Amino acid sequence: MTKYVLILLCIGLTMACSDNKDKASVVGNWDTAEWYVKNDNAPISQKMNFEFDSTGRYKVDYGSVIEEGDYRVQYSTLYTKEDGQTEKSVVINKLTQDSLVMEMNRAGRAEIIVLVRQK
Repeated sequence: MTKYVLILLCIGLTMACSDNKDKASVVGNWDTAEWYVKNDNAPISQKMNFEFDSTGRYKVDYGSVIEEGDYRVQYSTLYTKEDGQTEKSVVINKLTQDSLVMEMNRAGRAEIIVLVRQK
């Protein structure tokens, strides 16, 4: 019995110490600082600025197109669902008070985008 309690305790501690990001951590406005292809560091010179609100809504400004929908954060993954579209996900590599680094797959190509929080 003690063995099972210890296993459950270890599992609980592992889950509690995991790198779980929450929705509140991404709330705010984020501007593109860097955007590049992962395998060769080729820069991508497009705009992709994000706005996440506390109700679970997001907006992405691509310059000529605005995307809006719902979002959620689960552990190290950001899930977005544009209004009327299917859900997409990106990996959150790093999230601090001032920066958000995400890895995404666009048309089979891995890309890294570095965002900075607007002041």
